Amino acid sequence: MYRHHPQTRLLTRLVREGAIGEVRLLRAVFAFNAVRIFGGTSNIRLEPQLDGGALMDVGAYCVSAVRIVAGEPTRVFASQRVGPSGVDVATIGTLEFGDGVLAGFECAFDVESRTEFEVLGSEGRIWVRHPWRIENPGVDLLTPAGAERIDCEDADPYLLQLDDFSAAIAERGQPLLGREDALAQARALEGLWHSARTGAPVELV
Repeated sequence: MYRHHPQTRLLTRLVREGAIGEVRLLRAVFAFNAVRIFGGTSNIRLEPQLDGGALMDVGAYCVSAVRIVAGEPTRVFASQRVGPSGVDVATIGTLEFGDGVLAGFECAFDVESRTEFEVLGSEGRIWVRHPWRIENPGVDLLTPAGAERIDCEDADPYLLQLDDFSAAIAERGQPLLGREDALAQARALEGLWHSARTGAPVELV
């Protein structure tokens, strides 16, 4: 749903317009204490038979975000900490892209809440304080000229997502997230999951 929010469109527009020069590094974080909140394996996020785990839940947001900016990764690597139920309660990963861009992410179910997304370029960086569950929408643009807070309109991302889906069904346009995006996202997550299990990087192309 965060892909549909004006804040995400603002971020991608700034990158596209060269506000921070050439993109070099990306960093994404999404973590909260699901173990404490839900306890045991009583929540879907912690159940192995339902493909639970931090990577497949909150990690998917991080992977999606870096793909928006950098495109599709060519090589991925991940490490995990597995909890009592058998799913990962924490995953850190790196993604490499064909043009030399690198991305790193952290996701976890057993730490205090943390969310942020940062794009670092040759001439500055963009920092998004609340990229997923959006609060006080806007981004921080930091360049050699100084720091600037750029606010944007707020909206219900779930409603925007539903409107987009409804328009596609009614053949009033193409969906924002189509088949190719879904397949590419699944390919990246599968590569990271496999890397974490084997301890080796995974080539995606």
